Amino acid sequence: MKVPSRPPPLRPALARPQIPLPLGTAHAEHDALRTTASGASTRVFAALAEEDWDRAAEIAVTTWGPLVSFHPDVLSVVCESAPADRLATHPEWIVLRSYLRQLLTRPDLRPVLYTDDAPAPASAHGPMTRAMLVLSRVLAARTEGDYERAATLATEAERLARGADPDHPATVALMVPLLLQCAFAHEFAPHPEPAARLLGEVFRRAEAAGDLRGAIAAAGELGWLLALTGDGATADDWLDTHETLRDSARTVHARVVSGRMGRALRHGDGLDLTAAQAVLDETDPDEAGEHRLLLTGLGVLVGARGADDLGGALLSRFDSQVMGIPLGGRSQGLNARFSTVIRSEVLALRGDAAAALRAYDGIELRRDPVVAARLAGIHLLLEDEDAADALARETIESAGFWPRAHTESVLIRAAVALRRGDRERAADLFREGLAATAANRSSMPLAYLPMDDLGRLAELLPPAERPAGLDVLLAGRIALLPSGQRSVRPTPGELRLLRALAVDTDEQRLAATLGVSRNTVRTQLHTLYRKFGVNSRAALRAAARREGLL
Repeated sequence: MKVPSRPPPLRPALARPQIPLPLGTAHAEHDALRTTASGASTRVFAALAEEDWDRAAEIAVTTWGPLVSFHPDVLSVVCESAPADRLATHPEWIVLRSYLRQLLTRPDLRPVLYTDDAPAPASAHGPMTRAMLVLSRVLAARTEGDYERAATLATEAERLARGADPDHPATVALMVPLLLQCAFAHEFAPHPEPAARLLGEVFRRAEAAGDLRGAIAAAGELGWLLALTGDGATADDWLDTHETLRDSARTVHARVVSGRMGRALRHGDGLDLTAAQAVLDETDPDEAGEHRLLLTGLGVLVGARGADDLGGALLSRFDSQVMGIPLGGRSQGLNARFSTVIRSEVLALRGDAAAALRAYDGIELRRDPVVAARLAGIHLLLEDEDAADALARETIESAGFWPRAHTESVLIRAAVALRRGDRERAADLFREGLAATAANRSSMPLAYLPMDDLGRLAELLPPAERPAGLDVLLAGRIALLPSGQRSVRPTPGELRLLRALAVDTDEQRLAATLGVSRNTVRTQLHTLYRKFGVNSRAALRAAARREGLL
């Protein structure tokens, strides 16, 4: 396929790994690989019929790519029929057995099914065997939601695999699944740089090994990851490749959910929420597996920008679906960060900037430029220009692999400069931000400015300099952050009362618990009703939970 030309990066200082632009695979290769897989299947079963497991294993390894793409069940048969003495001397087959069991299981059950029953790596094992045994621990850690440990183990598995003979058939065959699973571990940690590097390598290796399944998965995952970071131009190249391969290999049951999430996100970046929602509607959540929270959250973000209720019902539905995900899978790493960003954005869209700010309590900013950029935007909503500018400036310097965070931060600094009366500085920064949105083919960063600030910045430019995306936003076709934000800030005493109200009890017991008079409890309760705009304890508790206070 033809790779579209890309504009140079706006700021060369942004550190990005060297990812090769994908070239794709010819449609004609699909039939040839399927023929190879069918022939290999016949030979595997013939060897097993003669009780020659070693021969069957050799065929499986040398034709791993075509077999895993078209007949993964045949590989599973080889693993399941391995004699005990062979498993003792070649324990990598134990890992492959568990891996294929998971691969052939319903996607909605995969996150909770991986069984790490492989032995510990030993010095007697070769580098690739040790790498596979460590990979088993990687998969188990991801199952438990311990993404940091999974990423650390993935680094070790990769190091060991690099020490194997690169021309050995087992190395050629197993590097694709090994590096792909290591990339997932880094992605969910979240460590996007090593994840992207590994996915690019997986794609190249998969193409060379005839592993269409691996090539489709790597291209889609990399397209999604780059779309998430905001590198829209490169994301589009990978998503195009993913879709070309997917459409030319319909009989290959490959991972496609990530590619669809990436495409939906790219439609959203182009402000086409209808197209984004259409892609999400075509995506089965039960196929998402480990990506289920990300898929559900993306639906909330798309819906909240276009819905009349600004995400209230969507957020409730999100909460109910998230509770069905094992705690470890939703409380750490990328899932936890993404969930926080979603809640904060919906609250800000509804005018609850104070609650949006509290949603980020406990998040370590140094590790997440997007969180830092979004926090800067919330401080801007709360009219704390000094905090907004400081956070935005720090994020620009540390955005690294996150051009989305860099662009949003430049735009926030433009708004701060204009509020301070520096129109020339504001215009320069706004033009820089607009140039970044053009380079990354993404208008959505503009939607993270408060509505009034965006309008005033647009007035600094002549109509000829305003991009189409800016006009779409100013026309009100996408929900923007309201400039007038409601700020609910209970006093320390009111906050103690709120927490005591988590358990329903009468005013006399509340007074005794808090060490105050009954009249004080009654006064504070009515003040809280007024602040939250409610008229009952049940409604107050619900509102306090939405604000992140309970």
